Amino acid sequence: MEYLCPVKCQENDHVKCCCACEISQSELYSNITIIPLFVEQLDVTGRISTLFDPYENNVSETNFEFVYQDGFLRSYPVNMCIYNIVAIDLTNNKFVEVGDVSCLVDLDTLILKYNLITYVSNRTFEGLKKLRKVDLSYNRLKFLDNNLFASNTVFFADFSGNYFKEIDVSNFLHDVTCNFNFENNNDHMTITNHDNIQLGSEVTEFCGHLNFDNNSLSINPILLVSDKIDPNEIVKYTSGGSLALGGSMYVCDCELAELIQLEYPDFKRLASKELHQSRCQSPEKLKNKDIYEVWENKTLHDEMICDLTIPEGCTSFQIRDTMSYGCSIDPYISGCNFLCPTKSDGCECRCTSQPSKKRLIVDCSNQNCTDLPRVIPKSKYKVTLIMLNNKIKTVNCKYYYENISVLDLRGNFVKYLSDDIGKMTSATEVRLDDHELVTLPKAIQNLQPNVFHFGLKGIPCICDHIWIGEWQKYRPSNTKNFDKLYCLNNYITIEEYIEEAECNIESFELTTWISFSIIITAILGFLTLVYYFRFEILILRQRLKSPRKPFSPNEIDCYIAYDGENEDVRTFVFDLDCFLRKREFSTYITCRDAELGETRENNILIHVTKCKYVIIVQSSNMYTKNNIHHALYRQEYRLAWNRFMQGYLNNILVIDFDNEGPGLYFHKKTIALYRLGMGLSVSNRKISLYEKILETFSKPVHSKQVLRNGWMKTKRKYECENKVNL
Repeated sequence: MEYLCPVKCQENDHVKCCCACEISQSELYSNITIIPLFVEQLDVTGRISTLFDPYENNVSETNFEFVYQDGFLRSYPVNMCIYNIVAIDLTNNKFVEVGDVSCLVDLDTLILKYNLITYVSNRTFEGLKKLRKVDLSYNRLKFLDNNLFASNTVFFADFSGNYFKEIDVSNFLHDVTCNFNFENNNDHMTITNHDNIQLGSEVTEFCGHLNFDNNSLSINPILLVSDKIDPNEIVKYTSGGSLALGGSMYVCDCELAELIQLEYPDFKRLASKELHQSRCQSPEKLKNKDIYEVWENKTLHDEMICDLTIPEGCTSFQIRDTMSYGCSIDPYISGCNFLCPTKSDGCECRCTSQPSKKRLIVDCSNQNCTDLPRVIPKSKYKVTLIMLNNKIKTVNCKYYYENISVLDLRGNFVKYLSDDIGKMTSATEVRLDDHELVTLPKAIQNLQPNVFHFGLKGIPCICDHIWIGEWQKYRPSNTKNFDKLYCLNNYITIEEYIEEAECNIESFELTTWISFSIIITAILGFLTLVYYFRFEILILRQRLKSPRKPFSPNEIDCYIAYDGENEDVRTFVFDLDCFLRKREFSTYITCRDAELGETRENNILIHVTKCKYVIIVQSSNMYTKNNIHHALYRQEYRLAWNRFMQGYLNNILVIDFDNEGPGLYFHKKTIALYRLGMGLSVSNRKISLYEKILETFSKPVHSKQVLRNGWMKTKRKYECENKVNL
C-alpha cells in the first residue's frame, strides 16, 4: 500500500522507513471520518454478538472502528464483514485464536492484547494489504509460523509478555520494521533463521527498532543474518535500525565481539542496554569491565571468545550416524552432527571461536589421534587446526581443507600426504617439522612453498624429485623465515641438489611425453576402430550367444522380405521359395501367406516374430521411395535387425539382387553383414546362392509348410520340383 509521506521525512537519510513509521493514523485518515461501532453481546458465553451503528451511516461509504475492552468476547461479531472496518481493539477479552479477519480488506490496526491466544498461522493475515499495526502482547503465544507478515506491510507489532521458545527472523527482520516488541518474554527464546535470510540479499536495509528487553536470547538476531558479510559491513545495511537488549549485563563472548568491532555509537545502537547494565558479566577475565573500556582497548577483544566444544542443545555423546569419512561429507547438514570432535570420534579436541583474529581454533594436541578430525564446527572464519604430539602418519582428505589457515602437525611422524593437500588454498602455515616423508604429492605445487615448514628432516634427493626443487625455488620474494627442504642423507637443500644432480631432465621429460603420446594415440586408434566396426562387433557378440527363443514346431523357418512391386524380384523369390520348401524349410511370403483381416504392419510384426531366419532380397530403390510399400520394407529390415540383436533370430541373410551394393538405408549395418558373410550378391559366380543358403541356415524346424489356416501344404513341394534345378 502507498502512503502519503510526512514532510519531515523528505530530508531524512532513510526516507522509506521514515515515511512508513512516522505517519500516524490521524494523518493517514485526516480527510476521513471514522465512525465507532457498538457491540451487542447475544449470549453469556461471548461466542455470539453483533455490531450496530446507531447513526445508520451508509456502510459502503463509511469507515468504522469498534472497541470492546475488558469483555467476554470469544469470537468476532457475526455481522462484522458488512462494515468497512479500519481498526479493532478487543483488549482483555477471551479470544483463543486471532480468527478470520480476511474480509476486512481495509483493516489498518488490530489489537488483541491480554487475550488467550496460543498460536498464529502465517495465513492469518493473508490479503490484508493495508494492515500496519498488530498488537498480540500478553497472550499465551508459544509459536508463530515463519514469514507471518509475508503478504502485507505490518510495520508495528507487539508480542511482548508471551511464552515464546523460538522465533524466526523472518517474523521481524524486513526492509521496513518500524517497531517490533518482544520484551518480557516468559521463557528462553531461541532465534532461528530457517530461510537463511541475509543482510545484503534478502534484507537490503534494516531500519526501525527491535525490542528484546528482559529476555534470554540464544543469539543477537543481527549476527544470525550477517554470515555472508564482514562485521564491519553490518552498519551498511543497518544504519537506520536499533536493537534493545536490556535487562542484564553484557555477555562479552565471541558473539558480542562481532559487533564490538563497529564504531561505538553503532555498537550501542545494535546492542543497547541501560547505563547500569553496560558492563561485562562474563567471561571471568572481562567481568565487571565497562563496555566502553572493552570497546576501546583492542587487546581485550582477544579475550572475547566462545567455547564451541559442546554447542548449545547438543551433548558430548551425541550419535552422529550421518557422518562419513573423507571429502564427500557435506559440512552444512546441520546441528549437532558438527560438534567439536570428541573421544567417540577417536580424537578429542577443544574448539574456540575468536572473532578478533578471525579464526576458529581446533586444538587436538596430545590425544593419540591417528587422523585429522572428520568433522569440525561450522564457522565463517578460517580454521587453525593444532594436532601437536599425536600419532598421525597419513594426512587424508577432509571436507574442510579449503578453510584451513594453519595446520600444525609437529610431533607427528607423517609418512604420507594425499593429493588433496592441494585444496588448502587458504593455508598460511603448515608445520611438518617431524615428518618421515619420502616424497610429496604433485598437487602441493598448487600452494606456495613458503607455507610449509619441514624442519631439519629431509626427503630422498633423487631425479624423480627434481620438480620439488623447482617448486621450492618459486617462493615469494618477500618471504621471511622460510624453512628450506633438505635432502635426507646429506645436509644440503633440494634446491642445491638440483644444481649438482646429473639427471638428464630433458631426456626424461622427452621420453615421458613420447610414451604418453604413444599411449594416447593407441587408445584413440583403438576407440576409432571400435567405433568404425561397431556393428561388426555387435553381430559377432550376438552370434557367440545362444538364441533366447526356443522354436516350436508350428513356427516358420524363413521370412523372405523383398520388393513386391518388382516383377523380376518376385519371380526370383518364388524360385527361392520352391528351393527352400523342397529342402523342408517352411517359408513366409507376404503376398501369399498374410493373415486375412490383419494390417500389413501387423502381418510383418506377427510373422517376423515367428521366424527363425530372415532373408532380405534387396533391389534398387527398394527403400528410397516415400510410399507405404517402401516404408513397410524399411520396417521389415529394422525389425529383423532388432530381433537378431536381441537374440530372437538365429540368422539374417541379405541378398543383393541387382548388384547395387549396400543402399543408403541401414548402410553401415548392411556393410557389417556383408563383411561377416551374412550377405552376398546374386551376380557373384564364385559362390553358389543355394549352397550359401544351406550353409547359413541350419536344419529346418519341421518338414512341412504351415499355411495361415494351419493346414500342411505338401502339394506345392512337388509343383516346385520342375522349377528348381539343383
